[in-house]
Amino acid sequence: MNHAVARKRAMVETHSAGRLHQIPLEFSIEGLKKRYLVREVESSWIELDNESGAENLHFKVLADNGRHFVLIYDEQQDIWEIE
Repeated sequence: MNHAVARKRAMVETHSAGRLHQIPLEFSIEGLKKRYLVREVESSWIELDNESGAENLHFKVLADNGRHFVLIYDEQQDIWEIE
């Protein structure tokens, strides 16, 4: 059984740091006014997008509200998404 996770656009403030240069510091979800501070980046990894062939950067973060989110940066399109 395939469970697709819905993604939404996100606006993300970042810090530059090497290859994974887009380290998230805070973010908001498109259409919502609430901003979340990133308390901790728990892990990060690169995944290849099978459709476009682009490398997407993934960050599992702990937000200031205690919830976990995965922020995804598409370098090719220069957009952030959240799942």
